[in-house]
Amino acid sequence: MPHNAILVLVQLLSPRAAQTAVRHNRRFANRRGAKQAASAAAPEGNQYYGRIQTDCVKDSETFGVEEGSGREVVDWLNGQAEARKSKLEARLYGYSVETENFGRFEMFSWIGDVQAARKMIIRASKRFKVKVIEGGYKPRERVLRMERFDYAKVRRGDRVIGQIEFVASRFGRGQWTVKDEERR
Repeated sequence: MPHNAILVLVQLLSPRAAQTAVRHNRRFANRRGAKQAASAAAPEGNQYYGRIQTDCVKDSETFGVEEGSGREVVDWLNGQAEARKSKLEARLYGYSVETENFGRFEMFSWIGDVQAARKMIIRASKRFKVKVIEGGYKPRERVLRMERFDYAKVRRGDRVIGQIEFVASRFGRGQWTVKDEERR
């Protein structure tokens, strides 16, 4: 099968299935000595190709900062990532989430290294003396639901002061809403 046909298949697959297909194609191409087939450039408009090439790059949409200090914290995170040459980029969403126990938070997303993001959000919480939401935690059980869900820790400095369960529609681009929360 020509490499271009496999790239077309990759466009139609989910990111994980696409990743597996490209890895398999590279192994097969290397066996038969056609390395140029595995290293061919991706066609324009292939939305999954970037994710396939960067296995270590993750992202999360369920991070937040106490309302009023979102822009300042996100700018600081991006500046620190650039200074440390870390693979991390944070962006504000422009919407807030309100919780009963913890107050209002400005939501932001990040793309990059998971450990760097978690360490830097804790450092930002200490530096600016604000509460932060550290999201991206998934449950262990595999339950199919009609909505996406994500778990987050609410932190003030090093201390975890609570947990939040977020829910969003599986279809479309729904925003995350708070389903459940608890104080520690």
